Amino acid sequence: MPLISETIEIDCDVQKVRKTFQNFINYSSWTAFIQTIEVTTPGKTQDTVSVGDELKVKVCLPKSKKESIFTPTVLENSESCFKWCGTLLSNYIFSGEHSFTFKQLENGSTEVIQSENFTGMLSSPIFMLIGEDTKEGFKLFNAALKQESEKKD
Repeated sequence: MPLISETIEIDCDVQKVRKTFQNFINYSSWTAFIQTIEVTTPGKTQDTVSVGDELKVKVCLPKSKKESIFTPTVLENSESCFKWCGTLLSNYIFSGEHSFTFKQLENGSTEVIQSENFTGMLSSPIFMLIGEDTKEGFKLFNAALKQESEKKD
Protein backbone atom coordinates (compact mmCIF):
# COMPACT_ATOMS: atom_id res chain seq x y z
CA MET A 1 0.00 0.00 0.00
CA PRO A 2 1.82 3.13 -1.17
CA LEU A 3 1.52 6.13 1.14
CA ILE A 4 2.33 9.80 0.59
CA SER A 5 2.55 12.16 3.55
CA GLU A 6 3.64 15.77 3.90
CA THR A 7 3.72 17.83 7.10
CA ILE A 8 3.90 21.59 7.64
CA GLU A 9 3.75 23.90 10.65
CA ILE A 10 1.51 26.94 10.27
CA ASP A 11 2.00 29.94 12.55
CA CYS A 12 -1.61 30.39 13.70
CA ASP A 13 -4.15 28.48 15.74
CA VAL A 14 -5.96 25.41 14.49
CA GLN A 15 -9.33 27.20 14.22
CA LYS A 16 -7.94 29.71 11.71
CA VAL A 17 -6.22 26.98 9.70
CA ARG A 18 -9.41 24.89 9.60
CA LYS A 19 -11.45 27.96 8.58
CA THR A 20 -9.04 28.64 5.70
CA PHE A 21 -9.01 24.96 4.70
CA GLN A 22 -12.80 24.56 4.87
CA ASN A 23 -13.41 27.62 2.66
CA PHE A 24 -13.46 25.51 -0.51
CA ILE A 25 -15.00 28.29 -2.59
CA ASN A 26 -11.80 30.37 -2.36
CA TYR A 27 -9.32 27.63 -3.29
CA SER A 28 -8.81 28.93 -6.82
CA SER A 29 -7.50 32.22 -5.41
CA TRP A 30 -4.65 30.65 -3.42
CA THR A 31 -3.83 27.11 -4.55
CA ALA A 32 -3.10 25.47 -7.89
CA PHE A 33 -2.90 21.81 -6.77
CA ILE A 34 -6.39 21.25 -5.35
CA GLN A 35 -8.17 23.68 -7.62
CA THR A 36 -11.73 23.09 -6.45
CA ILE A 37 -13.70 21.14 -3.90
CA GLU A 38 -17.44 21.18 -4.39
CA VAL A 39 -19.95 19.54 -2.07
CA THR A 40 -22.35 17.73 -4.41
CA THR A 41 -24.69 16.21 -1.83
CA PRO A 42 -28.03 18.06 -2.22
CA GLY A 43 -28.69 20.57 0.54
CA LYS A 44 -25.10 20.50 1.83
CA THR A 45 -22.46 23.24 1.73
CA GLN A 46 -18.82 23.58 2.68
CA ASP A 47 -20.03 24.59 6.16
CA THR A 48 -22.31 21.57 6.65
CA VAL A 49 -20.39 18.76 4.92
CA SER A 50 -20.45 15.55 6.95
CA VAL A 51 -19.61 11.85 6.80
CA GLY A 52 -21.14 10.19 3.75
CA ASP A 53 -21.43 13.37 1.70
CA GLU A 54 -20.04 13.39 -1.81
CA LEU A 55 -17.54 15.85 -3.20
CA LYS A 56 -16.31 16.82 -6.64
CA VAL A 57 -12.58 17.50 -6.45
CA LYS A 58 -10.38 18.89 -9.20
CA VAL A 59 -6.62 18.60 -8.86
CA CYS A 60 -3.79 19.56 -11.17
CA LEU A 61 -0.48 17.74 -10.76
CA PRO A 62 2.29 20.35 -10.70
CA LYS A 63 4.93 18.81 -12.99
CA SER A 64 2.81 17.00 -15.54
CA LYS A 65 0.01 19.60 -15.44
CA LYS A 66 -2.38 16.63 -15.60
CA GLU A 67 -5.84 17.60 -14.36
CA SER A 68 -8.09 15.05 -12.69
CA ILE A 69 -11.64 15.29 -11.45
CA PHE A 70 -12.92 12.67 -9.03
CA THR A 71 -15.89 12.24 -6.72
CA PRO A 72 -14.83 10.99 -3.29
CA THR A 73 -17.00 10.35 -0.25
CA VAL A 74 -16.31 12.16 3.03
CA LEU A 75 -15.15 9.78 5.76
CA GLU A 76 -14.53 12.34 8.51
CA ASN A 77 -15.01 16.05 9.12
CA SER A 78 -13.93 16.90 12.65
CA GLU A 79 -11.87 19.64 14.30
CA SER A 80 -8.76 17.50 13.91
CA CYS A 81 -9.32 15.74 10.57
CA PHE A 82 -10.90 16.03 7.14
CA LYS A 83 -10.81 12.76 5.23
CA TRP A 84 -12.27 11.41 2.00
CA CYS A 85 -12.00 8.24 -0.05
CA GLY A 86 -12.13 8.03 -3.83
CA THR A 87 -12.20 4.87 -5.92
CA LEU A 88 -11.63 3.81 -9.50
CA LEU A 89 -14.28 1.21 -10.45
CA SER A 90 -14.09 -0.42 -6.98
CA ASN A 91 -11.96 -0.55 -3.83
CA TYR A 92 -10.37 -3.74 -5.18
CA ILE A 93 -9.16 -1.98 -8.34
CA PHE A 94 -7.96 1.34 -6.91
CA SER A 95 -8.77 3.44 -3.89
CA GLY A 96 -7.20 6.51 -2.33
CA GLU A 97 -7.90 7.61 1.22
CA HIS A 98 -6.88 11.27 1.49
CA SER A 99 -6.66 13.04 4.84
CA PHE A 100 -5.77 16.38 6.34
CA THR A 101 -4.93 16.20 10.04
CA PHE A 102 -4.82 19.39 12.12
CA LYS A 103 -2.99 19.41 15.47
CA GLN A 104 -2.72 22.41 17.80
CA LEU A 105 0.87 22.71 19.06
CA GLU A 106 1.95 24.06 22.45
CA ASN A 107 3.58 27.10 20.82
CA GLY A 108 0.20 28.20 19.38
CA SER A 109 0.89 27.07 15.84
CA THR A 110 -0.78 24.22 13.96
CA GLU A 111 0.74 21.09 12.49
CA VAL A 112 -0.98 19.99 9.28
CA ILE A 113 -0.37 16.51 7.91
CA GLN A 114 -1.70 15.79 4.44
CA SER A 115 -1.56 12.14 3.45
CA GLU A 116 -2.97 9.65 1.00
CA ASN A 117 -2.99 5.88 1.28
CA PHE A 118 -3.38 4.08 -2.06
CA THR A 119 -4.86 0.57 -2.11
CA GLY A 120 -6.16 -1.90 -4.64
CA MET A 121 -4.69 -3.93 -7.50
CA LEU A 122 -3.66 -0.83 -9.49
CA SER A 123 -2.27 1.14 -6.55
CA SER A 124 1.40 0.34 -7.21
CA PRO A 125 1.34 1.00 -10.98
CA ILE A 126 -0.65 4.23 -10.51
CA PHE A 127 1.66 5.28 -7.69
CA MET A 128 4.68 4.71 -9.95
CA LEU A 129 3.09 7.02 -12.55
CA ILE A 130 1.91 9.87 -10.31
CA GLY A 131 3.50 9.35 -6.87
CA GLU A 132 6.30 11.92 -7.08
CA ASP A 133 4.13 14.48 -8.84
CA THR A 134 1.41 14.00 -6.20
CA LYS A 135 3.95 14.39 -3.38
CA GLU A 136 5.09 17.67 -4.96
CA GLY A 137 1.42 18.76 -5.13
CA PHE A 138 1.02 18.03 -1.41
CA LYS A 139 4.06 20.22 -0.62
CA LEU A 140 2.73 23.05 -2.77
CA PHE A 141 -0.78 22.84 -1.28
CA ASN A 142 0.57 22.80 2.28
CA ALA A 143 2.79 25.83 1.57
CA ALA A 144 -0.16 27.68 0.02
CA LEU A 145 -2.40 26.79 2.99
CA LYS A 146 0.30 28.14 5.31
CA GLN A 147 0.60 31.40 3.37
CA GLU A 148 -3.19 31.88 3.16
CA SER A 149 -3.78 30.99 6.84
CA GLU A 150 -1.02 33.28 8.09
CA LYS A 151 -2.43 36.35 6.29
CA LYS A 152 -3.55 39.06 8.67
CA ASP A 153 -7.34 39.54 8.81
